[in-house]
Amino acid sequence: MDKDFLRKGCKELIRELCRLVDSGESMDRSKFHELCEQEHFIDFLFTRYKDLVQMEYLNKNSSLCKSEVLAYFNNAMSRYGNASVMEEFGLQHNALLLGINFAVHIMEDAEQL
Repeated sequence: MDKDFLRKGCKELIRELCRLVDSGESMDRSKFHELCEQEHFIDFLFTRYKDLVQMEYLNKNSSLCKSEVLAYFNNAMSRYGNASVMEEFGLQHNALLLGINFAVHIMEDAEQL
């Protein structure tokens, strides 16, 4: 597992989720948890926001994306999605913000790999 690529992917995701929230995009908790549990959150972002999301390290079509990093990230989102709720992070309305929190935790987890 390339920890550096995982950290860079998390940073990219945080940046892109901040941009989406800043532009007024939101996601309800049930959709967010469903996508995380199915390990499709990143794919959904590239499908739904294809003209807005710009990532390399978590983009399966990029030469910088490593399949094992993307698989680990998707699995980690699933694990956090099954174990966390928005209220734990003081959130009420936009689950994209929960994705930011998950990415921070995944980045911290990378230090233990």
